[in-house]
Formats: sequence, structure tokens, C-alpha cells
Amino acid sequence: MTRRALIVDDSPLLTRVLVRTLEGQNCLAQAVSNAEAALEAARDQRIDVVLMDARMPGLSGESLYRALVVARPDLSTKVVVMSGDPDALEWASSQGLPVLQKPFELAELFTTINRITSQST
Repeated sequence: MTRRALIVDDSPLLTRVLVRTLEGQNCLAQAVSNAEAALEAARDQRIDVVLMDARMPGLSGESLYRALVVARPDLSTKVVVMSGDPDALEWASSQGLPVLQKPFELAELFTTINRITSQST
């Protein structure tokens, strides 16, 4: 079965790279640039993993995570936080969320996605 990833990041370059990379790994990937679009996508689609920047304009990563879990409780264990901000990474780790410290290696991305999606099946 094809996995579905939602990428939430305000960097167009990073989202383009992630979408192309994940699509090459049998994963349908959709990128959005803000929390509101992420919440809309989460309500409307099947999602196997959310790759979420912790620092974006508007809603913080922490607030977005809380809103996602309210809208879709099943996503509580499917969120990966991507950030270079030590405070954001500390918050995510304290919540038990997987983290990818920017810049990260693609092998680390694939390992994390595989671990999350294999737990869901």
C-alpha cells in the first residue's frame, strides 16, 4: 500500500525536495506551508505520517500538534518534528515525538518514516 505523507513547512525549497524524494520512495506526499492548510488536509485525507516544521509563521509547531491531535487523534503517534531550533526539538522530544534535526540526512528521514508507518499497520 502506498503511504501518504503530509509535509508542513514554510520553506518552498525544502518541501519541493521532500515531496520529490518521498514520491521516489512509493509515498504520496503533499506539502502545505502553514498550520491552517495542514489542519484542512488532515480533516480531508488519509495521512500515514506528518512531517512538521516546529517554527513557522502563525501557529507554532506545538499548537499545530495539539490541534492535529484534537482533529485527528490517530495522528498523535504519526507526527515527526523537523527543526533546527533546540527549544523546539526539546519540546518535541519531551512529548515523545520523533525529531529530525535540520539539516538531516535522507536516510534518517526514511528510517523515521518507516518506523512510524510500520507501527500503524
